[in-house]
Amino acid sequence: RELWTFTLLLLIALPVLSWVRERPWFRRLLVPLGTASVLFAVPLILVCIELAAYPEFGSEGRRKALGLSFFLLGYLVTKQAPLWDALQRIRWAAAALGLGAYGLTLAAYHLIWLPAHSGPTELQLNGLIALDHAVRWWWLCALFGFALQHLNRPSRWLSYLSPGVYPFYIVHQTLILLLAFYLTPLALGPVLEPIVVIGGTIGGCLLIYEGVRRVSVLRPLLGLKWQISSKPMSQSPTWQRYLRVGLVAIIVVQLGLEILL
Repeated sequence: RELWTFTLLLLIALPVLSWVRERPWFRRLLVPLGTASVLFAVPLILVCIELAAYPEFGSEGRRKALGLSFFLLGYLVTKQAPLWDALQRIRWAAAALGLGAYGLTLAAYHLIWLPAHSGPTELQLNGLIALDHAVRWWWLCALFGFALQHLNRPSRWLSYLSPGVYPFYIVHQTLILLLAFYLTPLALGPVLEPIVVIGGTIGGCLLIYEGVRRVSVLRPLLGLKWQISSKPMSQSPTWQRYLRVGLVAIIVVQLGLEILL
């Protein structure tokens, strides 16, 4: 539901965001003080915004605001060559910072969060908020940087997996919850259980994607294009045409209700 809400907000703001994305000053703003500033500008901005708007760590409003921020940021930077060039150059630095920040997060959780019966102090909380944003951003920078270096070329695997991004997104959380629910009583431990959950989730996503992509009527339910073949809609069976019209009607009605309510 949140992704649907974010999409509606993006559609409403699309004229303004598209205008901003094409401005020369916005391109310069993405790499404000050189390549290295990319690593620190976004976390710093997010920390300042959060401390002003959502001081309560872990609040629902904070989580939604963070998700919407990254969703809109993703649209704004899709075609910004200076930022992507910078990410490719700083990939190793981002990976090192991400690993270090993750280690600090684990240490803070065990040394500060768990022992504090009355909760962390305000200074500790602000530090945890800053660390949380830094971990998210640095890992994104590292992943995008290495992807640009090694995956930015035609590939059989990319052609196969790229349409599966949305299906994976839809089903992965359900698989994680199911695996965690049934594995918890087995008490596999802090090493084996995460491996099984992660491996099972990836394997389950692949199986579901492979199955759904082969069945035309199921493809739209996971965000895939309806037709596997190049046949036009007029040559499809009558029941398929009616089903497509029905699905479109459901989406249009839901979109209207979301806007009105």
